[in-house]
Amino acid sequence: MHKRIRLSAIAALMFVVGCASVPKEPPVEDQPSQVAAQLIDQGDKAARKADFLSAMEFYRQAVVQEPSVDGWMRVGAAAQALGSGRANEALYAYAQVVALDPTHVDAWQEIGDLQLAAKNFDAARQAYVSLLTANRSQWRAYNGLGVISDYEGEPERAIAYYRDALDLNPTSAIVLNNLGYARFRVGHLDTAVEHLKSAIAQDPGYRPAWVNLGRVYAVKRRYPDALSVMMEAMAAPDAYNEIGYIAMRQDDLDIAESYLRQAVDSSPTYFEAAYANLKEVTEAIAKQRRARARG
Repeated sequence: MHKRIRLSAIAALMFVVGCASVPKEPPVEDQPSQVAAQLIDQGDKAARKADFLSAMEFYRQAVVQEPSVDGWMRVGAAAQALGSGRANEALYAYAQVVALDPTHVDAWQEIGDLQLAAKNFDAARQAYVSLLTANRSQWRAYNGLGVISDYEGEPERAIAYYRDALDLNPTSAIVLNNLGYARFRVGHLDTAVEHLKSAIAQDPGYRPAWVNLGRVYAVKRRYPDALSVMMEAMAAPDAYNEIGYIAMRQDDLDIAESYLRQAVDSSPTYFEAAYANLKEVTEAIAKQRRARARG
Protein backbone atom coordinates (compact mmCIF):
# COMPACT_ATOMS: atom_id res chain seq x y z
CA MET A 1 0.00 0.00 0.00
CA HIS A 2 2.71 2.50 0.98
CA LYS A 3 4.70 1.40 -2.05
CA ARG A 4 1.75 2.13 -4.34
CA ILE A 5 1.25 5.57 -2.82
CA ARG A 6 4.97 6.41 -3.19
CA LEU A 7 4.95 5.38 -6.87
CA SER A 8 1.82 7.39 -7.52
CA ALA A 9 3.44 10.45 -5.96
CA ILE A 10 6.56 10.06 -8.12
CA ALA A 11 4.42 9.63 -11.21
CA ALA A 12 2.50 12.76 -10.34
CA LEU A 13 5.75 14.69 -9.81
CA MET A 14 7.08 13.44 -13.12
CA PHE A 15 3.89 14.55 -14.82
CA VAL A 16 4.11 18.01 -13.33
CA VAL A 17 7.79 18.42 -14.28
CA GLY A 18 7.33 17.02 -17.76
CA CYS A 19 4.37 19.22 -18.55
CA ALA A 20 5.80 22.45 -17.20
CA SER A 21 6.22 25.04 -19.96
CA VAL A 22 9.82 25.87 -20.92
CA PRO A 23 10.51 29.54 -20.03
CA LYS A 24 11.03 31.72 -23.15
CA GLU A 25 14.33 33.52 -23.66
CA PRO A 26 14.03 37.31 -23.56
CA PRO A 27 13.74 38.85 -27.07
CA VAL A 28 17.10 39.70 -28.63
CA GLU A 29 17.34 43.32 -29.76
CA ASP A 30 18.61 44.01 -33.28
CA GLN A 31 22.35 44.47 -33.41
CA PRO A 32 23.66 47.95 -34.36
CA SER A 33 24.82 46.62 -37.72
CA GLN A 34 21.32 45.37 -38.49
CA VAL A 35 19.75 48.68 -37.51
CA ALA A 36 22.31 50.56 -39.57
CA ALA A 37 21.61 48.37 -42.61
CA GLN A 38 17.88 49.01 -42.27
CA LEU A 39 18.43 52.77 -42.00
CA ILE A 40 20.71 52.79 -45.05
CA ASP A 41 18.06 50.89 -46.99
CA GLN A 42 15.46 53.50 -46.01
CA GLY A 43 17.88 56.25 -47.00
CA ASP A 44 18.49 54.63 -50.38
CA LYS A 45 14.74 54.48 -51.00
CA ALA A 46 14.41 58.17 -50.19
CA ALA A 47 17.38 59.02 -52.42
CA ARG A 48 15.82 57.16 -55.34
CA LYS A 49 12.83 59.50 -54.95
CA ALA A 50 15.22 62.50 -54.90
CA ASP A 51 14.25 63.18 -51.28
CA PHE A 52 17.85 63.82 -50.30
CA LEU A 53 17.02 65.60 -47.05
CA SER A 54 15.26 62.50 -45.69
CA ALA A 55 17.96 60.28 -47.16
CA MET A 56 20.69 62.19 -45.34
CA GLU A 57 18.82 61.92 -42.04
CA PHE A 58 18.51 58.14 -42.42
CA TYR A 59 22.19 57.89 -43.32
CA ARG A 60 23.19 60.01 -40.33
CA GLN A 61 21.23 57.75 -38.01
CA ALA A 62 22.91 54.75 -39.63
CA VAL A 63 26.44 55.99 -38.91
CA VAL A 64 25.44 56.75 -35.32
CA GLN A 65 24.42 53.11 -34.97
CA GLU A 66 27.54 51.83 -36.70
CA PRO A 67 30.14 54.11 -38.33
CA SER A 68 31.03 52.71 -41.73
CA VAL A 69 32.65 53.77 -44.98
CA ASP A 70 29.47 53.10 -46.97
CA GLY A 71 27.33 55.02 -44.51
CA TRP A 72 29.56 58.09 -44.42
CA MET A 73 29.96 58.07 -48.21
CA ARG A 74 26.18 58.19 -48.47
CA VAL A 75 26.00 61.10 -46.02
CA GLY A 76 28.50 63.00 -48.17
CA ALA A 77 26.70 62.22 -51.42
CA ALA A 78 23.33 63.29 -50.00
CA ALA A 79 24.83 66.53 -48.69
CA GLN A 80 26.27 67.29 -52.13
CA ALA A 81 22.95 66.51 -53.78
CA LEU A 82 21.35 69.15 -51.55
CA GLY A 83 23.61 71.85 -53.01
CA SER A 84 26.74 73.84 -52.37
CA GLY A 85 25.37 75.16 -49.09
CA ARG A 86 26.00 71.70 -47.63
CA ALA A 87 29.64 71.51 -48.73
CA ASN A 88 30.99 71.54 -45.17
CA GLU A 89 28.73 68.65 -44.20
CA ALA A 90 29.93 66.71 -47.22
CA LEU A 91 33.56 67.46 -46.34
CA TYR A 92 33.01 66.26 -42.78
CA ALA A 93 31.45 63.02 -44.02
CA TYR A 94 34.29 62.29 -46.43
CA ALA A 95 36.82 63.07 -43.70
CA GLN A 96 35.18 60.33 -41.62
CA VAL A 97 35.59 57.95 -44.56
CA VAL A 98 39.34 58.52 -44.90
CA ALA A 99 39.69 58.25 -41.12
CA LEU A 100 38.23 54.75 -41.43
CA ASP A 101 40.05 53.95 -44.68
CA PRO A 102 43.01 56.23 -45.53
CA THR A 103 43.26 54.71 -49.02
CA HIS A 104 39.65 55.38 -50.07
CA VAL A 105 40.14 56.99 -53.48
CA ASP A 106 36.58 58.24 -54.00
CA ALA A 107 36.52 60.08 -50.67
CA TRP A 108 39.88 61.77 -51.34
CA GLN A 109 38.65 62.77 -54.80
CA GLU A 110 35.49 64.34 -53.39
CA ILE A 111 37.47 66.19 -50.71
CA GLY A 112 39.84 67.54 -53.35
CA ASP A 113 37.04 68.65 -55.67
CA LEU A 114 35.08 70.33 -52.87
CA GLN A 115 38.14 72.17 -51.60
CA LEU A 116 39.04 73.20 -55.15
CA ALA A 117 35.52 74.55 -55.74
CA ALA A 118 35.96 76.63 -52.58
CA LYS A 119 39.40 77.76 -53.83
CA ASN A 120 41.08 76.24 -50.79
CA PHE A 121 44.04 75.28 -52.94
CA ASP A 122 46.37 73.94 -50.24
CA ALA A 123 43.68 71.64 -48.84
CA ALA A 124 42.70 70.53 -52.34
CA ARG A 125 46.33 69.81 -53.26
CA GLN A 126 46.80 67.76 -50.10
CA ALA A 127 43.72 65.68 -50.91
CA TYR A 128 44.81 65.00 -54.49
CA VAL A 129 48.32 64.03 -53.34
CA SER A 130 46.79 61.67 -50.77
CA LEU A 131 44.65 60.18 -53.52
CA LEU A 132 47.66 59.59 -55.77
CA THR A 133 49.57 58.10 -52.86
CA ALA A 134 46.75 55.58 -52.55
CA ASN A 135 46.44 54.99 -56.30
CA ARG A 136 48.65 56.56 -58.98
CA SER A 137 46.17 55.81 -61.77
CA GLN A 138 43.56 58.43 -60.80
CA TRP A 139 43.38 60.85 -63.74
CA ARG A 140 40.98 63.20 -61.96
CA ALA A 141 43.60 63.90 -59.29
CA TYR A 142 46.16 64.95 -61.91
CA ASN A 143 43.50 67.12 -63.55
CA GLY A 144 42.72 68.75 -60.20
CA LEU A 145 46.39 69.50 -59.60
CA GLY A 146 46.52 71.04 -63.06
CA VAL A 147 43.57 73.32 -62.30
CA ILE A 148 45.25 74.43 -59.06
CA SER A 149 48.43 75.23 -60.99
CA ASP A 150 46.41 77.27 -63.52
CA TYR A 151 44.80 79.27 -60.73
CA GLU A 152 48.19 79.87 -59.17
CA GLY A 153 49.61 81.24 -62.42
CA GLU A 154 51.75 78.20 -63.27
CA PRO A 155 50.48 77.15 -66.73
CA GLU A 156 53.58 75.11 -67.59
CA ARG A 157 53.15 73.03 -64.44
CA ALA A 158 49.45 72.75 -65.23
CA ILE A 159 50.29 71.40 -68.70
CA ALA A 160 52.47 68.67 -67.16
CA TYR A 161 49.64 67.59 -64.85
CA TYR A 162 47.07 67.64 -67.66
CA ARG A 163 49.34 65.50 -69.81
CA ASP A 164 49.58 62.98 -66.97
CA ALA A 165 45.78 62.99 -66.75
CA LEU A 166 45.44 62.60 -70.52
CA ASP A 167 47.80 59.62 -70.53
CA LEU A 168 45.36 57.89 -68.18
CA ASN A 169 42.17 59.10 -69.89
CA PRO A 170 42.86 60.21 -73.48
CA THR A 171 39.18 60.74 -74.34
CA SER A 172 38.29 63.13 -71.50
CA ALA A 173 36.77 66.34 -72.86
CA ILE A 174 37.45 67.96 -69.49
CA VAL A 175 41.19 67.29 -69.62
CA LEU A 176 41.48 68.14 -73.31
CA ASN A 177 39.75 71.46 -72.69
CA ASN A 178 41.93 72.26 -69.69
CA LEU A 179 45.08 71.35 -71.60
CA GLY A 180 43.97 73.50 -74.54
CA TYR A 181 43.30 76.46 -72.26
CA ALA A 182 46.72 76.08 -70.58
CA ARG A 183 48.38 75.98 -74.01
CA PHE A 184 46.44 79.11 -74.92
CA ARG A 185 47.74 80.88 -71.82
CA VAL A 186 51.37 80.26 -72.77
CA GLY A 187 50.79 81.34 -76.37
CA HIS A 188 50.75 77.92 -78.05
CA LEU A 189 47.69 78.88 -80.06
CA ASP A 190 47.75 76.23 -82.79
CA THR A 191 48.24 73.43 -80.25
CA ALA A 192 45.47 74.94 -78.13
CA VAL A 193 43.11 74.79 -81.12
CA GLU A 194 43.94 71.11 -81.66
CA HIS A 195 43.22 70.17 -78.05
CA LEU A 196 40.01 72.20 -77.91
CA LYS A 197 38.72 70.70 -81.14
CA SER A 198 39.51 67.25 -79.75
CA ALA A 199 37.53 68.10 -76.61
CA ILE A 200 34.53 69.11 -78.72
CA ALA A 201 34.84 65.94 -80.81
CA GLN A 202 34.74 63.85 -77.63
CA ASP A 203 31.78 65.76 -76.17
CA PRO A 204 30.01 68.26 -78.45
CA GLY A 205 27.90 69.39 -75.52
CA TYR A 206 30.85 70.47 -73.39
CA ARG A 207 30.35 74.24 -73.42
CA PRO A 208 33.70 75.40 -71.93
CA ALA A 209 35.57 73.94 -74.91
CA TRP A 210 33.48 75.96 -77.38
CA VAL A 211 34.03 79.16 -75.40
CA ASN A 212 37.78 78.62 -75.09
CA LEU A 213 38.10 77.80 -78.78
CA GLY A 214 36.34 81.08 -79.54
CA ARG A 215 38.80 82.93 -77.32
CA VAL A 216 41.75 81.40 -79.16
CA TYR A 217 40.26 82.34 -82.54
CA ALA A 218 39.70 85.88 -81.30
CA VAL A 219 43.32 86.20 -80.17
CA LYS A 220 44.35 84.88 -83.61
CA ARG A 221 42.15 87.70 -85.02
CA ARG A 222 39.78 85.19 -86.59
CA TYR A 223 36.85 87.15 -85.23
CA PRO A 224 34.02 85.70 -87.37
CA ASP A 225 35.19 82.17 -86.50
CA ALA A 226 35.34 83.16 -82.84
CA LEU A 227 31.74 84.37 -82.96
CA SER A 228 30.57 81.23 -84.74
CA VAL A 229 31.97 78.83 -82.15
CA MET A 230 31.10 80.97 -79.12
CA MET A 231 27.47 81.11 -80.22
CA GLU A 232 27.39 77.32 -79.75
CA ALA A 233 27.73 77.83 -76.01
CA MET A 234 26.88 81.46 -75.14
CA ALA A 235 24.03 83.90 -75.53
CA ALA A 236 24.60 86.43 -78.32
CA PRO A 237 25.25 89.45 -76.05
CA ASP A 238 27.87 87.52 -74.08
CA ALA A 239 29.61 86.33 -77.25
CA TYR A 240 29.69 89.83 -78.77
CA ASN A 241 31.04 91.29 -75.53
CA GLU A 242 33.70 88.58 -75.14
CA ILE A 243 35.02 89.07 -78.66
CA GLY A 244 34.79 92.84 -78.43
CA TYR A 245 36.78 92.84 -75.22
CA ILE A 246 39.56 90.69 -76.74
CA ALA A 247 39.66 92.91 -79.85
CA MET A 248 39.92 95.97 -77.62
CA ARG A 249 42.88 94.48 -75.75
CA GLN A 250 44.56 93.80 -79.11
CA ASP A 251 44.02 97.42 -80.19
CA ASP A 252 41.63 96.36 -82.96
CA LEU A 253 39.45 99.22 -81.84
CA ASP A 254 37.10 99.52 -84.81
CA ILE A 255 36.38 95.79 -84.67
CA ALA A 256 35.95 95.99 -80.90
CA GLU A 257 33.48 98.86 -81.26
CA SER A 258 31.44 96.89 -83.78
CA TYR A 259 31.12 93.80 -81.58
CA LEU A 260 30.52 95.74 -78.37
CA ARG A 261 27.84 97.87 -80.03
CA GLN A 262 26.10 94.68 -81.15
CA ALA A 263 26.31 93.41 -77.56
CA VAL A 264 24.68 96.58 -76.23
CA ASP A 265 22.06 96.70 -79.00
CA SER A 266 21.08 93.07 -78.45
CA SER A 267 20.61 93.62 -74.72
CA PRO A 268 20.47 97.35 -73.98
CA THR A 269 18.59 97.12 -70.69
CA TYR A 270 20.93 94.97 -68.63
CA PHE A 271 24.25 94.41 -70.38
CA GLU A 272 26.32 96.86 -68.36
CA ALA A 273 29.64 95.06 -68.98
CA ALA A 274 29.37 95.55 -72.73
CA TYR A 275 28.38 99.19 -72.30
CA ALA A 276 31.41 99.84 -70.08
CA ASN A 277 33.71 98.20 -72.63
CA LEU A 278 32.09 100.14 -75.47
CA LYS A 279 32.62 103.40 -73.62
CA GLU A 280 36.31 102.56 -73.17
CA VAL A 281 36.68 101.71 -76.86
CA THR A 282 34.97 104.85 -78.12
CA GLU A 283 37.15 106.99 -75.87
CA ALA A 284 40.28 105.19 -77.19
CA ILE A 285 39.13 105.70 -80.78
CA ALA A 286 38.51 109.40 -80.15
CA LYS A 287 41.97 109.71 -78.60
CA GLN A 288 43.55 108.07 -81.66
CA ARG A 289 41.71 110.41 -84.01
CA ARG A 290 42.82 113.47 -82.06
CA ALA A 291 46.42 112.22 -82.19
CA ARG A 292 46.20 111.76 -85.97
CA ALA A 293 44.74 115.21 -86.38
CA ARG A 294 47.62 116.75 -84.45
CA GLY A 295 50.23 114.68 -86.30
